Amino acid sequence: MFRQLGTTCFLAAALATSACKSKTQDPVSAPTPPASPPAQASPAAAPPPVSDDTLSFAQLEGDTCRWVRFEGRRNTRRTLFTFPGGCDLAQFSWSLDGRKGTVLQSFKDQRVPRAWLVDLVAGQGTPLPLPGVGRTDELGFDPEGRPVALVAHYDSPPMKPPERAEREGQRVLVFEGAQYPVDSEGESGLAHAYRLSGDKWTRVETRVAEYGSDLSEGTQVLELARKLGPSTKRASNDDLRPEAVSDEEQTALDASAEMDLIGPRGEDLLGESNWVRSNLSGGAIYYRAEPVEVANASSPLRWNAGGKFVEPEKLTLPGGTDLSLMSRGGVLLVTAGKTVRLYDVNQRKLLGSLDGVSLTSFWPRAEKPGTQRLKLDDSRVALDFIEKSGMALAATGESCSQLKEAGTLGALVKKARVDYREWFVQCDTHDGPQTWSCQARFMTPGDEENPDGPAMRLEYRVQDATQSILSESLVCQLAG
Repeated sequence: MFRQLGTTCFLAAALATSACKSKTQDPVSAPTPPASPPAQASPAAAPPPVSDDTLSFAQLEGDTCRWVRFEGRRNTRRTLFTFPGGCDLAQFSWSLDGRKGTVLQSFKDQRVPRAWLVDLVAGQGTPLPLPGVGRTDELGFDPEGRPVALVAHYDSPPMKPPERAEREGQRVLVFEGAQYPVDSEGESGLAHAYRLSGDKWTRVETRVAEYGSDLSEGTQVLELARKLGPSTKRASNDDLRPEAVSDEEQTALDASAEMDLIGPRGEDLLGESNWVRSNLSGGAIYYRAEPVEVANASSPLRWNAGGKFVEPEKLTLPGGTDLSLMSRGGVLLVTAGKTVRLYDVNQRKLLGSLDGVSLTSFWPRAEKPGTQRLKLDDSRVALDFIEKSGMALAATGESCSQLKEAGTLGALVKKARVDYREWFVQCDTHDGPQTWSCQARFMTPGDEENPDGPAMRLEYRVQDATQSILSESLVCQLAG
């Protein structure tokens, strides 16, 4: 038990002790205890890894909407955030590192959009007040992970339009003291980009924009719009390139889908659509598409399995609905309205089924500083890269000499996509992240007499830093 000594007693004891020590040695200072190391913050939890079959979708539940992450092969779901209201007019976006997301909910009436900022690792969201100008029609993240709002600002209730004026015969829009010349005769307005700093939105860009039709660019005229990370608004629905089928394929496809193509009175059910094919990493998918600039895919769908055209298993899509076809790696995503089917392209197997969902897209892969500039682990990206190569075949090894008439590697690949029915491109990192080791195979399925069929195989390496193919690495092989 400690007792507090009186002041007089304490001073006397201190003086006596000091006098004794002065005759023998100087007093030794007590050692200073070592400073405690500064507390280090725990590293932030990393988002879970993303596979080719990882999806994002929205699902209505009562009077709320759920943002869900779905793993196809494992058939697991995780609700990340739930917000009041419907799903159909909502948008989701992701930061490049995969840690943060946004929800933007719009309405058909004149209500102001609502938004939330979502922690995708913790699965928690907080309300995000929007800029008070115009109408926010897109939320996203810039390359540094800062939220960005793209704002449409024109004459449309309930928003207050920008001021219109004329200066020296030139029509202008006036906003916050600045004048923006208007050169077109259409429904013009302004497009703003706001960046969130702390809890304050700062306007960083403004341009004149056209509104009034579905073809108007609107806020997409903004330079910052082209730098935003992935979002459901920017998800590509025309990921697959439609190609014409051969006459033999046309006949066989018509026979395989006769019940789908011809009505009970002999009428053509699909109008002006034609059979087309899109080549995937494990073979082609065949479907109907109208001859327009951007093909609108429609049923029926067919695989080529052992020389026979068959419908993907358990497809069962609603009739009269356009299809969205997207692929990533060895996975095909088929969406028709609120019905989703996910397939393993190489195995021709169903990976997952979803019904009553919307805003379905592939969950984007996270990007970190220092990772590869090229995303060649995506077979579509890898095919596009080699198809655009201008490397002269005459400068490559002896194994490719018989193919040098094609001129460049890109021209050879384009020709191969016409000459062969199926293709497969696979790239993996080699000796660290700076080099890719790739192989591309183009083949035509054989028949009973020639089961292997003709094929061409290319092996090559790509230097990630220069985004170029190493000419000495190219090896060409022909078969059949």
